[in-house]
Amino acid sequence: SLRKYKFVRTHDQSVLVTAETNWVFFDFQRQRPRSVLPEISSAYEIVPEDEEP
Repeated sequence: SLRKYKFVRTHDQSVLVTAETNWVFFDFQRQRPRSVLPEISSAYEIVPEDEEP
């Protein structure tokens, strides 16, 4: 799944860097992709498309 990042300096809201990565969660025992675990997905905020980095 595509992940987008934006690092912002808190004191002046300057954008320091933006990036994109593709994540794949992989089950090594079964040798195939797997669903993201709830404890991992809950650690990330879903941002509306118009607010994406």
